[in-house]
Amino acid sequence: MDFINSLLVPLSWPATGLWENIIKWFAGVGNFGVAVILLTLCIKVLLLPLDFWNKSVSRKMTANNALMQPELEKIKQKYANNPQVMQQKQAEIYRKYNGQKGMQGSCIAMLVYMIVTMVVFFTLFSGLGNISRTRINYEYYQLQEEYKVAYAETGNEEQAQERVAQKYDEIREGFLSIKNIWRPDNWSSVFPNSNDFIKSTNTSFRVFDYEKDTTKVKYIYLSTNSKVLKDADGTKYIEPYTDLDGNIYLVRDTADGALNPSTLELNGITYNCLYGTVDETYKTEKDATINLAKTQFKTDFDLVTAGINQKYNGQWNGFLILVALAGIITFLSSFLSTLGVKTKDSKGNEIKGARPKPIMGIVLSLVMVFFTISYTSAFAIYIITNSLLSTLFTFLMNLLLNKIEQKKNSDNVQVAKYVRR
Repeated sequence: MDFINSLLVPLSWPATGLWENIIKWFAGVGNFGVAVILLTLCIKVLLLPLDFWNKSVSRKMTANNALMQPELEKIKQKYANNPQVMQQKQAEIYRKYNGQKGMQGSCIAMLVYMIVTMVVFFTLFSGLGNISRTRINYEYYQLQEEYKVAYAETGNEEQAQERVAQKYDEIREGFLSIKNIWRPDNWSSVFPNSNDFIKSTNTSFRVFDYEKDTTKVKYIYLSTNSKVLKDADGTKYIEPYTDLDGNIYLVRDTADGALNPSTLELNGITYNCLYGTVDETYKTEKDATINLAKTQFKTDFDLVTAGINQKYNGQWNGFLILVALAGIITFLSSFLSTLGVKTKDSKGNEIKGARPKPIMGIVLSLVMVFFTISYTSAFAIYIITNSLLSTLFTFLMNLLLNKIEQKKNSDNVQVAKYVRR
């Protein structure tokens, strides 16, 4: 039953993009960290043919260049004083070895692979970010409902806050040393404060024009809950922002004869209405009401999460382990990319590919450290898994290409012996 529930829960996730729809199914394994690892493995397997093609074409170009280079050097020395003839002779060498064609093929393969991998990287980065924002938002509203229920039962704020802290331990999703996978693996708090929550979830306070029969009002709703609904009569509405006391927030209409009701019924629920007060800072009714709603939201948020903050006071969400691993693995992978390569030219001479310079590995490492320290831990897990799998698959592909080239060279030798006979 638990396994079935773990499969059904992701179905309730708001999924507005390709990755969100894919990842919510992988989440059925029961742990999001494991889900990201499995997703990364599937992506790498799907991209293997493209990666294999890219490496195969690149190795062929390397071997071809090794054959052309001695002849090109001879021409360069022989016709150093005659550039026109030198260019003509070099062009003949390129035609002889199909150098231009090989270079174009290598560039195309590298470009296609780079475009595909970059598209996957940035779209998945965006998808995981959207899911993290959704889950943090969902966690809070679960905690808010728990607080309401607990306070209704006990009438005591501290007991309600303790219940919320217990509820959070039940719903938060950790991974290894990370307490909350939706938060960065750094010194961030285990659960965000009100300002951090609004920023990290991209929550904004907006105004909806509601009209039904003779009622025309403008009320505040949250951008994270902006789906347009219809009541039993077919009237369109959006779930309003409601504080812990059940109040909603309306923009006062200053026109003569405006109703500005004290209560409002939406989809069968009657709400108490509050209005903002214009002052020197907030000079319009809209700004005043948004400020009032936002201030109350922060007050309610701090009240609901006080028990969590007390329990995890001063604790880091993570210990920068994923951040360090991302930097180290990315740096090492740039040097291990040619590990096992034994490309040979037609004469049997081994060709050693140039290793990337240290500066390249350092720059890539710093980029990955920035991503992992600044964004959700789920994305950090993807980066580390992707780097490890890339290094492993590259090594295995190099071994396979070595055998293919060795067999080809062996066949060429056999054919040559047969011809001589």
